[in-house]
Amino acid sequence: MNLKVIANLNGLDVTDYLYPGQTLIIPKEGITVHITEKGDTLSGLLAKTNMSVDRLLKDNPDIYLLENQLIVERKD
Repeated sequence: MNLKVIANLNGLDVTDYLYPGQTLIIPKEGITVHITEKGDTLSGLLAKTNMSVDRLLKDNPDIYLLENQLIVERKD
């Protein structure tokens, strides 16, 4: 799992400290996540994730391609 993705999922910067007892969100096994960035396009997102349009829409029914949107890919 990418450290930047875990930090973004938890509202952290990769340089932030972690504290004892702090709860973090870590995606389950078989789930890949991508956080959109400024300038992302649908074709670019498909290339980054190696997903088909049908699969992308099945796993993510509401896509706006705004910065910091979470995109999920489920491994069946």
